[in-house]
Amino acid sequence: MLASSFTEDDRLADSVTVDDLAERIGAVSPWFLPARHRATTPLTAFGCGSRVHVERGDEGELASTMEQVVRAAGLEEIVRANPGPVAVRGQFMLGYHRDDRSTIVHPEAVEVLAGLLRSWGATDVAVIETPMAYDRFFANRSVAEVAEYFGFDSPLYRIVDVSEDARSIGFERGLVSSGISATWADASVRIVMSKLKGDPVELAHLSLASLGGIGGRTDEHLYTDRLVDHRSALLMALDVAPPHFAIVDAWAPVADGPLGVMGCDDPADVRRFYAGADAVSVDAAVFADMGFDDSRRSEIHRQADQWFGSMATAVDVEGSPGPFEGFRTPQDTWWFRLVSALAAPVYLNLSLRGALFVPEMDTEAFPPIDSPSWFVRSVRRASQRVFGLRPPNARLA
Repeated sequence: MLASSFTEDDRLADSVTVDDLAERIGAVSPWFLPARHRATTPLTAFGCGSRVHVERGDEGELASTMEQVVRAAGLEEIVRANPGPVAVRGQFMLGYHRDDRSTIVHPEAVEVLAGLLRSWGATDVAVIETPMAYDRFFANRSVAEVAEYFGFDSPLYRIVDVSEDARSIGFERGLVSSGISATWADASVRIVMSKLKGDPVELAHLSLASLGGIGGRTDEHLYTDRLVDHRSALLMALDVAPPHFAIVDAWAPVADGPLGVMGCDDPADVRRFYAGADAVSVDAAVFADMGFDDSRRSEIHRQADQWFGSMATAVDVEGSPGPFEGFRTPQDTWWFRLVSALAAPVYLNLSLRGALFVPEMDTEAFPPIDSPSWFVRSVRRASQRVFGLRPPNARLA
């Protein structure tokens, strides 16, 4: 096809136009085409840019602030136009102790969202999560048990464990990964609700990073014996079932610093929510308020740009955006930058599949499965103290 479309000096043949060539290549697979030549999906604005709304509030105003932001960002119109089941990608499996809730979304915010969704016509609301590596070291770490521990028990929604909900699917792009959450894939409206957390590689663990796990356990794709890296597995799932709406919970406590994604003994006291129809734009708005003008500084956003084409860089932000006060980014100091640079290679290759680095778990609720060696216990204790991977009251004790 290409040989017949170009002359011997590599110029487009007189009888062929760019549109002709794009049509012929697209008939083989649209993924051989640059993004600007592909057809867009009418319902999903993923990666195409959309307005983002930001709302701030004071202590005690979580519910009203949450409702204001999703209404202003247009979620009601999306749900009413597409009645049926709604899937919400929640985030609570990174939680390790009730005294440190800075790594999980607020249960109250999830309940407010579920109530609004049902009032707008949702026939079912499912909050989906996936098991994390912690269940290999501590008991009682199933999705249902952790949800109950943190109070995700509202009658307005049901909890779905992706590991029990996965369905085989043939992906057009990518290798090895072959499953996706059936609840997520079949939903009329898909929403990702993430908690703002510092992240050494992604700068912040936001919407795109939080979508990991909708195709299965993330830790299966993390370590040196993986068959596919976790970002590729995530992008494969987004290729067939992208979110229709994104919400970032940046309501105190918020885990900041380079390793906030694992825990934080001195969380930031920020109180705001971000929302919009395009998860990429929502993340970009958060990054801008963190002081980063290009979301592609985050590895997952950079890879998403390669997969899906040009990501929107100019974001229309409404409401109350602005720089975070008292929030420490992973690039704030030379020490944070050093930790961020070393975190991924050390964790992925030298952590004994995550055994060396875990936060200070609530062992009354999640007792250890076995007795780790003296070396593992020592490294865990040291990392918990040096990097703040423990509840705030442990730091003050």
